[in-house]
Amino acid sequence: MTRKELHDFIATYSGNKLLLEVATGYGKTLAAILLIEKLGGDWNIVVAETAHINTWQKEFIKHDKEHLLKNVNIFCYQSLHKYKDGTNYIFDEAHHLFSVKRLAIARNIKYENVVLLSATVTTYQKTQLKYSIGEFDIVKITLSDAIESKVLPEPMVYFIGFNLDDNVRVHKYSFTKDKFITVTEQEWYNKQSAYIDTLKERFEMSYSQSDKLRWLTAANKRKKFLADVKTKYARIILRELRNKRLLCFSGSIPQSELLGAGFTI
Repeated sequence: MTRKELHDFIATYSGNKLLLEVATGYGKTLAAILLIEKLGGDWNIVVAETAHINTWQKEFIKHDKEHLLKNVNIFCYQSLHKYKDGTNYIFDEAHHLFSVKRLAIARNIKYENVVLLSATVTTYQKTQLKYSIGEFDIVKITLSDAIESKVLPEPMVYFIGFNLDDNVRVHKYSFTKDKFITVTEQEWYNKQSAYIDTLKERFEMSYSQSDKLRWLTAANKRKKFLADVKTKYARIILRELRNKRLLCFSGSIPQSELLGAGFTI
């Protein structure tokens, strides 16, 4: 599906609950604006940050849809509880909806139309959405689809390596809930890797699902640690690219918010 085909689909869409799981750069925002224009009425657009309110307003103006703004209310997820009496909603960056409190609020809204925008939504999150807002249609366009359709350019990959710090002991390595030591980045990595190897060997001897879960959980913990220690280096790179339009993939939502602080990403 090309960008034009996506917008043509919106022009003929006859449902009332839609998830646009579409790669960044494919025109999700314009698709949502076109749906507002098509359906009419008053709309609430829920965004992650106050800066995004201005971004949405600029998109309406950019596409000559400024006249629709008089019927549009744009606010942050933190204020959703104040605006739960509407009927038409667009949830931008819908992954911010998945907290117990926000899903509970979403469950009590009487929707006439709802559109959710996100680049990625997990299977579990889709189940949560189904329980909160009911059955919905899905349009899915991956990053690979966007590159294949020439909407996004073919990427060039540059490897930038770094060494783990082995001087400053600021990281907690836990043996039990109450027993831990303070270690360097390299020491934490070495200890966790040795622990992972032990759990892997145990699983290969027992083939127990509980042993497999312990092994994979420990490996995932190491993966998250490595993602977190990259933050300071990623910010240096982002500072050099601050005037360029870019996508930044992070290890978690909190890390993406930390990386985005002070930058336009």
